[in-house]
Amino acid sequence: GLILLVGLARITWHSKFYPNIEIAGIEVGGLTRAQAKSKLELATQEYQARLGFNGTTWTVPFQSVEYEIEGTLNEAYRYGRRFQIGDYLLMLIGKKTNFPLQLFEGKTTKLEGLISEIASAIEIPPIEASVAIQRQKIVVSNGTYGRVIEGEAFDQKRRETHGRLQSEIVEIPTTV
Repeated sequence: GLILLVGLARITWHSKFYPNIEIAGIEVGGLTRAQAKSKLELATQEYQARLGFNGTTWTVPFQSVEYEIEGTLNEAYRYGRRFQIGDYLLMLIGKKTNFPLQLFEGKTTKLEGLISEIASAIEIPPIEASVAIQRQKIVVSNGTYGRVIEGEAFDQKRRETHGRLQSEIVEIPTTV
């Protein structure tokens, strides 16, 4: 029975995505690769993420993130075609499967510019404590902590948000 079910699913959905498949929250089940690709390209061209820190927000410019749409489509298309029983069971119960959009490594020039602008607004360089002798007196100057953006944590949060085309504000993590 299971073999018959798998065979029937493969014939019915030949060259189309299986039902209940989503990429970044966009339903692609029942679509061909070309239809899904155009739908994703349109969504990514119109997507703008927002970054925030202490009530200030910055909007990421259009098309400043490069998506690996082909790789994402390949991964989503293989779902149910990998001969893994778990895939078929999830399809049988009608569970939605959501794949995040894959992003190219690195950052675009637009994104680098925005991150530099944000860093200059947020980051505060630390001041080291010092001891000096002035007019035959010892003068102690207290230092202050600085604030810097946590690069890896920020990049991970930003990539997750971009990969899911989420609209909520990504809070920029900092350390003292």
